[in-house]
Amino acid sequence: MSDTPLFSIIVPIFNVQSYLKECLDSLLGQTYAHFELILINDGSTDTSGEIAQTYTDSYPCITLLTQENAGQSIARNKGLESARGQYIVFVDSDDRLDSKALEYYAKCFTNDPTLDIIYTEFNLISDEGEALGHQKFWFDMVALAGQTKSGDELLATLYKQKAVLFTYTWQGAIAREFLEQHNIRFCEGIYFEDILFGLECFSHAKKVFLSPKRFYDYRQSLLSTTRGGGII
Repeated sequence: MSDTPLFSIIVPIFNVQSYLKECLDSLLGQTYAHFELILINDGSTDTSGEIAQTYTDSYPCITLLTQENAGQSIARNKGLESARGQYIVFVDSDDRLDSKALEYYAKCFTNDPTLDIIYTEFNLISDEGEALGHQKFWFDMVALAGQTKSGDELLATLYKQKAVLFTYTWQGAIAREFLEQHNIRFCEGIYFEDILFGLECFSHAKKVFLSPKRFYDYRQSLLSTTRGGGII
């Protein structure tokens, strides 16, 4: 097996000491182990940095980057610059990823190596981690679930439905080569940067797999590190 990981999981961290261990344990518990985990401590003032350092010292797959507080866009971009994996998975540091997520993504990309994006639904959880139901695609794509479409087709569907693209960066996985080819990064210094990131991804993507699977547990909390939208 190559030393280059198949996946790079990028996790920006800011003042999430109550949830960070739960998040990191869910990532380290993946059934597919060929990944690197890139943590970016975005100037946390609680014990999040110490927690991240403890995990980094214990697991060789983890890289910890630090910066003064500059926001999630800059943190994620820093993570992308350091990523070595063939595919990128974004995770927010107060959320959880199901243990079979990477295994599923790996199978999807193996079945079709030309995929640019795997795009999924997600679960909702409370502050205490209790299930609150699940979130379907923000637009009506039930009939398309399980299909592969181009980004242009998806944007056309949005236009016809008069729907808004309001989804999240962590909804699946994305090919790093695709991001590099089109020089796609998070716009810095704005709110809801995820929406702009998502539109740019969709506008360039030739193949997006719309999966009805739900591997991501999104914590609905006033303390959550992000309330914006975007893609994967």
